Amino acid sequence: YKIVPEVATVLFTQVGLTRALDEKSLQGAMRTTQTVFEDAALKQARVTGQCALILDRGSLDSAAFVGGLDAYCKLVGTTAQVEFERYDTILMLGLPSREVWDKQHANNPARTETYEEALEVELALKKVWESHPGFVWVGDFSTWFEKREVILAKIEEIVERVSK
Repeated sequence: YKIVPEVATVLFTQVGLTRALDEKSLQGAMRTTQTVFEDAALKQARVTGQCALILDRGSLDSAAFVGGLDAYCKLVGTTAQVEFERYDTILMLGLPSREVWDKQHANNPARTETYEEALEVELALKKVWESHPGFVWVGDFSTWFEKREVILAKIEEIVERVSK
């Protein structure tokens, strides 16, 4: 499998984009970059005999930041159907506990939201993706080990299915 990084983090930390850019330009840049990254990674995966891509984020994640699916699709000129067809499975991981969040969120300089704001984004992301036919929610567990085991089992199921 190939791993594709989170486009927003790349654009904010490496390219220097900021929220000062108008929303249409910002979201357009993110969608274009996401598409280019995914398409290139998919071509490379096929050439090297790999059967899956693992994406940190998908194109419709931006919808959670601009008022929902309809608003996002109108803003960037796409449809939910077009975007859904790009992805076989959506494996959405729930936020960790506040304690883990407080220790870890500073690892990414593009993450400026509070825990409460992150919870709001999580709900908005879930709303965006939950109608995708391959949506899988992996909520919080009492330990990271339990959550990791569920994630690995889901990934194994997905890889088995797409490699047939």
